[in-house]
Amino acid sequence: DYSEDLRGVPTVYLGVKGCLYLTIWSRGNRTAGGPMESEIHSSDAVWITSPVWRLLQALDTLVDKDQRPVIDGIWDEVQRPTKQEVAMVHRLAKKFDPRAWLREGGVAKFKYDLPKTELLLRYLYEPTVNICGIHSGYVDHGGTKTVLPHEAYAKVDIRLVKDMTVAGTLGKLRAHLEKRGFGDLRIDVHGPYGPAKTDPDSGIARSAIEAVQAHGKEPEVWPSSGGTMPAFAFDEYLHLPWVATGLGHGAHAHAPNEYASIDGMRRFIAGEASLVYAAARRLRPRAT
Repeated sequence: DYSEDLRGVPTVYLGVKGCLYLTIWSRGNRTAGGPMESEIHSSDAVWITSPVWRLLQALDTLVDKDQRPVIDGIWDEVQRPTKQEVAMVHRLAKKFDPRAWLREGGVAKFKYDLPKTELLLRYLYEPTVNICGIHSGYVDHGGTKTVLPHEAYAKVDIRLVKDMTVAGTLGKLRAHLEKRGFGDLRIDVHGPYGPAKTDPDSGIARSAIEAVQAHGKEPEVWPSSGGTMPAFAFDEYLHLPWVATGLGHGAHAHAPNEYASIDGMRRFIAGEASLVYAAARRLRPRAT
């Protein structure tokens, strides 16, 4: 993965969050009410329940005013970072440039007015509940059509941190909604996976740092990432340490203007070759 920021500083990631990606459906039904077959005229909203409002009301129960998760029990398995991880974050905070982070994403400010260390600890070690999109009814631009839709759905991702599980978190979400009268909402689960970590003292972690340094760069070493990839397979099935890094610059991931530089691709290939050689040197058996 391209890991250089706008300053040209590469990153070595030693962990990722897990991700529980969901589609949450609200449909008219005999228990909750609402139109069950198709949209109807919006004048009926005075006496017919709206599945759209029910979805919005359900989603509103999942976070507090600062948009931190408040699903019942979701914080029970969340573990505090270790002393080693906190020390790594303190070192990282000395190099971290929050203004560059915001500028690269086209964002004006963080939602918390906190010191850099506290911002990073929340980013790396707290779960999130995020709405990726909501769809329902008449949404065409430039026209009008007054309807009461019969269904609505939201795409939602829940980021999982160390010791949280997919099954446990999904069960807590279902129980949370059921308790508040939203048990009729359907939840579809899409390709979930758990969080993953690599020991900072592992050979592959040290090899990654050396590989970046071999190209004249000093990387920022992050004990984890706010993002997700299926690295859990290395932890759970292969029982092998892993690392995520790469030379080259790209930005705006998952946005319409996502990009990666051509020059960065050349340097990325060279950097990955250096990583392979650095790791191989550590695995080479000593002569006897």
